[in-house]
Amino acid sequence: MNRPVTHGSVRHRFEAASRILERLQAHPVPVVLLATLLVLYLRAPDAFQHPNFWAEDGVVFFRQWQEMGLASIFEPYNGYLHLAPRLVAALAGALPLEQTVMVYFLASLAGACWTGLTIHISTAPRPLWCPLFLLPFLALSATEVLASPTNLQWVLATGLIILLLNPARLAGAALVNALVFVVVAGLSGPFGMFALAAVLGALVLARVPVTARHVLVLATLAAVSAVQAVFVVDSYAPSGGSVTVEKAYEAFFAILRKSTGGSVETILIAITALAGAAVGRDRFLRAGCLLFGVLLTLAIAVRFAADAEVFPNGVSERYRYVPSVMWLTILVSLLADTSYRSLRAMAAVCLVLYAAALVDGQFVRVPRPPIDDWRTAVQAAEQNPVHYRFPPDWRVIVYAR
Repeated sequence: MNRPVTHGSVRHRFEAASRILERLQAHPVPVVLLATLLVLYLRAPDAFQHPNFWAEDGVVFFRQWQEMGLASIFEPYNGYLHLAPRLVAALAGALPLEQTVMVYFLASLAGACWTGLTIHISTAPRPLWCPLFLLPFLALSATEVLASPTNLQWVLATGLIILLLNPARLAGAALVNALVFVVVAGLSGPFGMFALAAVLGALVLARVPVTARHVLVLATLAAVSAVQAVFVVDSYAPSGGSVTVEKAYEAFFAILRKSTGGSVETILIAITALAGAAVGRDRFLRAGCLLFGVLLTLAIAVRFAADAEVFPNGVSERYRYVPSVMWLTILVSLLADTSYRSLRAMAAVCLVLYAAALVDGQFVRVPRPPIDDWRTAVQAAEQNPVHYRFPPDWRVIVYAR
């Protein structure tokens, strides 16, 4: 016989749930790390089951560390520095060769967890039910960039911009962590330059008072961005031929549609994001995310508009990943902002559409099956150099260490 549910039992359950949430809120670091690892596993289980190189992991970062040692850390690739994956290669180079692919995998997880934890620290004291720290791993286009040092720069970029838009809350160890994060993220790809421009624009638009911590963090970013700009400006050029206004226009909106889930979603999210950047408690955060997403989308569109491998046949996931995180961050921020009920309702509708696109799309990435066995290749390299093949059909020469 079923027991009737009384108001007292409902109240007791509510109070018990509230106590659990209070305890979790009091010790958020384990929650943030475990939640990040869980989402990473759900979205990229193949990486946990078969740790491996991916793309430039082997042919650039692994190989150049083998050939150049410490000098490879300062070697530009594709027109800019890649500090994070270079440091991963250096760490793996100090350990037995048999462990290299595992080190690459674990280091990419550590970088993702560091990003999530930095976002949480910089946005505290927001409640854990507003999980900004998970958004880099829940975005529509996240599957390609996860669990790989090659694409770690994209994940770090999302943490960088959210950190920069919340510096007033940082002090002590959190401030030190923020400065280290700014240096590593700023020297791992060209994103720091766009983030700096976006934050400065958001400061003007939102008319936010500038604090000493803000100046320190932004000055650090400006310094590392200047270093990165030396390489970027010297090598930046359209890829695949001439770029016209029409091609850039098509590429820009192709990225925009893919990063939101479709044309209808793009229109609704754009209207909501523009409104949220203008008003509300967190308009500075939303204005910065909006500017960063637009600036980066425009830069990618100009850079790759004429590239047949990127446009118009399809937009590679990594190119629409950061904008996708920015729109998601704006929507979640609006949902937690009690200033305007109508904006919260709009954000809720957009999040439902976003979630539907995520479920309908590819929440779990297509498995990347191993081509060769790493340990077997390392053992065979004791006799002669071995060609090791890894996804997506790349190969690197393995020499005995």
